[in-house]
Amino acid sequence: MISHSITGLTNNWLSRKKQPKRESIGYEQANQIGIIYSYPSKAKSSAVNELIAEFTRDNKKAVSISIVDRSGFETDKSGKVIGEHQISPFGKWKNDKVTEFCQSKFDYLLCLDEEPGPLVQNILLKSVALCRIGIHNERSSGLFEMMIKPAETNDISFKMMDICKYLRQLR
Repeated sequence: MISHSITGLTNNWLSRKKQPKRESIGYEQANQIGIIYSYPSKAKSSAVNELIAEFTRDNKKAVSISIVDRSGFETDKSGKVIGEHQISPFGKWKNDKVTEFCQSKFDYLLCLDEEPGPLVQNILLKSVALCRIGIHNERSSGLFEMMIKPAETNDISFKMMDICKYLRQLR
């Protein structure tokens, strides 16, 4: 798709641009957690809601945003599901929620995609989060300050709780 090609070029440029200062803090000191993921199913969305509930029980403010392709899920009533029609070919988001998400000073920004697509990469590169955390993947290592490898399982809820377990161990 032409839009993805141009967005990929924009992402290459963004990756070379001076990035904000990044650092990792312990889980106890963290207050805000952002979560970004591609929307493949309602099961993943439900698991993300469970993960947010876990963070909330730990007195953390957690928000999520999900990305879909044009042929996917149209939108949800919360407006947290973002499609490729909301980004210009040159990487400028037309959706204020995405711009606000990118400018949020999250202590941790979790990417739950094993292989982030161009739209997710664009948000990660524009983010001012202190520490971007992703699922271990050699091709995506330049996008993250930290990578974790959750348990190999098809149970998405178990995988989310495994990620939460890793985060709670950060000192």
